Amino acid sequence: MAALRQIFFKHTSLRTLAMSLERRQPQTIWAILCFCCSAALADVGETISIIDRWIETNHTIAQTRQAWLVEKEELASENTLLGNELEQLRSNLDLLSELNASLIEQQAEAATSSVELDATLTLLAERADRFEKKLSKLSRLFPTPLRESVEPKLQRAREEENLSVKFQTILAAIDAAHKFNLEPTLVQESRESENGTPKIMDTLYWGLAIAYSVDSSGTAAYIGYPSPNSWTWQPAMQHADKVREAIDVFKENLPPAYLSIPLQLSDG
Repeated sequence: MAALRQIFFKHTSLRTLAMSLERRQPQTIWAILCFCCSAALADVGETISIIDRWIETNHTIAQTRQAWLVEKEELASENTLLGNELEQLRSNLDLLSELNASLIEQQAEAATSSVELDATLTLLAERADRFEKKLSKLSRLFPTPLRESVEPKLQRAREEENLSVKFQTILAAIDAAHKFNLEPTLVQESRESENGTPKIMDTLYWGLAIAYSVDSSGTAAYIGYPSPNSWTWQPAMQHADKVREAIDVFKENLPPAYLSIPLQLSDG
């Protein structure tokens, strides 16, 4: 009935008719309405089409609204995630700022340490050169076997640019001299006899203090000791037998025994 009422009021003649119907009898009103309905049937199809479009529009609106609600939730979730990531980035930025400040401080300390290290290396290099020169001067007083062992090390120390290797080489030379001075050392050396003939001599060095040298036959003997510029060897033919016996005991060719041998102190 409401739909028919809307149709009626679309036409001016129908609105006028409706106003007049309010003053007539019900039977007359019904007859008039039937007549009007037949006249309005032509608009029913259009009305149904309008209703269908309205329903479709409402359905589309509902779907759009539902999609928007889902998308809104997704956007809210993404916004939360982005907020968390942003907070994490800010935290990382703070850490990077602290790290950068720490690196700047360490760089400044490293620069200071580098200056101090350069000064220390310069001092060590000066001391290494000083030790090498002193040891080279002392090596002139070393007996031949020790000097032949030490001189290559000193030469390497003079040529070496690496400070660590230089110190190690100097220490190796000092250690060789120290070990030589701690215990007797027996070597064979060629020594010129009184008549100018070279002879192979067994020489027993008693550290850096004194040495005894004798040939295998016991016909030539010497006592050596350090002097201001080199080692000095003095003939000691009167002690040849005792020196030979002492060397044979050291070589274990004879059993151990108490021996009396001369002692010659250095001039200095």
